[in-house]
Amino acid sequence: MRNLLLALIMLFGFGQVVSAQMAKVQTAYAYHTAYHQDQDIKDLIKSKEAIDLAEAHEKSMNVAKTWLYKGQIYTTLSGLKDNKELSDGAATAAYEAFNKAIELEKNEKRKKVTKDATQGLYLLSPAFYNEGYAFFKEEKFKEAYSNFAKVLDINELAAKKSKDAAGAVDTNAIVAAAYAADKSDMATEAKKHYQQLMDLKYEDPAIFQSLARIYRAEGNEKEAESILKKGREMFPDNSALIIDEINRLLNEGKDDEAVSRMEEALKLDPENATLYFAMGAAFDKKGDQAQAIEKYQKAIDLKDDYFDAYYNLGAVYYNQAAEKIKEMNALDLNDQTNYDRLKGEADELFNKALPYFESGRKLNGDDRNNLLALKEIYARLNNFDKVNEIKEKLGN
Repeated sequence: MRNLLLALIMLFGFGQVVSAQMAKVQTAYAYHTAYHQDQDIKDLIKSKEAIDLAEAHEKSMNVAKTWLYKGQIYTTLSGLKDNKELSDGAATAAYEAFNKAIELEKNEKRKKVTKDATQGLYLLSPAFYNEGYAFFKEEKFKEAYSNFAKVLDINELAAKKSKDAAGAVDTNAIVAAAYAADKSDMATEAKKHYQQLMDLKYEDPAIFQSLARIYRAEGNEKEAESILKKGREMFPDNSALIIDEINRLLNEGKDDEAVSRMEEALKLDPENATLYFAMGAAFDKKGDQAQAIEKYQKAIDLKDDYFDAYYNLGAVYYNQAAEKIKEMNALDLNDQTNYDRLKGEADELFNKALPYFESGRKLNGDDRNNLLALKEIYARLNNFDKVNEIKEKLGN
């Protein structure tokens, strides 16, 4: 019965007896149909072999149906998840074949092949999305983007055919393509897809941050700021976008404005240790040491392993002590009273700084600046065993 079925399909598959040069196309069609009847992998392999020969034959390589059938056969091959030898690259080959079929028929009045090839492309979309996602998880971002880009091409084709073009837009695929392109350092492609999402008013502030970051890396600060401004208009309460603005203000030396924006951000995110640290740094830069100490301490209270906060807070007291030392050195040699007073004040400040640098050492024992500060404090406080310990550590 199976052999009779194949014979009938090969004879009447196109509704007519075909010429000799199309014999391989007919054979491929017949075996592919037989495979769907009996699920015998041998039929699918023979179908593949026949269509591969047909696409290389000068009499059939420019026939739209050759490529339509190749697309259909390779789509079936792509579904053989337990047979990597046959399935690897099959979806891409099918995608290229369907597009070739459409291209060959574009000047024809009847679009029968185009209709079937377009439908074939739609059916491939989930396979490309899943493959792209698998590559993304493996951090093979260029391969991921290649697959996501095919999904977008297919979706664009669907949008042109659809009466509801907006409904045919797949924002998930655009997001996936944008991130994959971004991680592949494909700036042009990433900018294109991030911009698409902005135009679609996609509700994710990270889109604005990512696009602004790319423009900033290219030296286009004006465009970066324009994008972040649009993001803040769309997401006025988003702390991440506010922090981006804070960083810009700090880089421009606009510390007062930066502090004001930090206060706004803390209302939205009161447990954000990084914001308190940034405020401490801004007050420190302005010379408001009392406020700097308060903000650094708050950062530590929220995040007890915050090395930078420990170091900066220790540095505030250390620098105050250093100023006292300068005043001592500037005194008249006979002014013992003021010398003793200033030395006492300096020692007190060194003692305040010490626990923060010691905590910093526990968190990051190799930080050279932290070790140097400790060595100086231990020396000032006459703890020479500790001085020698730090010297040995620095030497190593």
